[in-house]
Amino acid sequence: MKLYSIFLYSLVLLGCGPLYYGISINRPDLNTTPEQKLGKIIEPWEDSSRIEGKTGEFEWWYIDAEGEDGTIVVVYFYRVHVLGGKHFIGMSITPPGEESFFDIQYFKNEDATFSNEKCDVRLGENWFYGDLNDYSIKVDPFGERKIGVDIAIKSKAPPYRPEDGIIRMGEDYFAWLSAVPNGEVFGTVYLNGDSIPFRGEGYHDHNWANAPFQTMMNSWYWARAKVGPYTVIGAQLNLRKDRGGYTIPILMVTTEDSIIVDQYGPDNVLSKFSDPKVLESKFNESPSKNFTLSSHDKMISVTFRGEKIIDKTNLFDRLKTPLPMKFLFDLSGIDPTYTRFYGTTDLMVSQFGDTLTGNGILEFMDLR
Repeated sequence: MKLYSIFLYSLVLLGCGPLYYGISINRPDLNTTPEQKLGKIIEPWEDSSRIEGKTGEFEWWYIDAEGEDGTIVVVYFYRVHVLGGKHFIGMSITPPGEESFFDIQYFKNEDATFSNEKCDVRLGENWFYGDLNDYSIKVDPFGERKIGVDIAIKSKAPPYRPEDGIIRMGEDYFAWLSAVPNGEVFGTVYLNGDSIPFRGEGYHDHNWANAPFQTMMNSWYWARAKVGPYTVIGAQLNLRKDRGGYTIPILMVTTEDSIIVDQYGPDNVLSKFSDPKVLESKFNESPSKNFTLSSHDKMISVTFRGEKIIDKTNLFDRLKTPLPMKFLFDLSGIDPTYTRFYGTTDLMVSQFGDTLTGNGILEFMDLR
């Protein structure tokens, strides 16, 4: 689950610790099992807008893709209802062997539309729409580097959510739908005035919530990889102590035809971390470069390896937070950081006997 700008709007802008994290009270009211009101079949409306536009709600539609030449593209459309409606598109392009070019553009309520029938998000003249099988994403070139995309993704794996995908903590919740765990991506990428043909593979998911993440979680790991005929998604959510202090691992393995592993929670999935990567962070833990998830019966195990850093940032720096505010957060020991790795992934499925190796993405978000 790769997302910086929500922090600018999920902060109450004049506050530090209590306003960033929320009032600390004993609230271990997490339902550790997602809701189970929907059936197993995922329908197109589930990738439509899932919030009502109330203050504090937000959601985003995300895609990342790796081209055959190694170019990495990340695009997300955000709907935000904190301090009024202020929506935005975030985008980065990382050419092979070069630095990542990132930018954000914002949109007012009157320039934004969100469908409740299927994924159909319009921000200005830009769009993100589709039906679980085929999607079109268009971002007109913008910013100093004139970055943009006009790409399509065609799904090659069934959509996935753990149960209904909604995890509640009393009145607060967050939710996740992996609409396209793996797909073929093709189209055009724009950078520095150039139009660059793009073809590769990618991933699309959709997240929504009604409370800032830092009021619910300390951090999370998220990873995905293509390993032989399998698409693998793994994650671990590390909840705040006053939310119960739970760790919630998630593991999904699918072929093009069907999901073969769908495991959720510490009763079903074991997690292990190793080889911390020391970064320039004043207060945070260093993210682990190796993230392993396995079933309790040892029938399946996957290890994501972060061998190359492709993005690391202090979120306040990325958002160009005003210096006085950043200074106050710094004094309060608040230093949220994001790290994204690229590397190999090993998948062992005991019933097939072999360990397969592929490539994937591993990210770590520290919200503290």
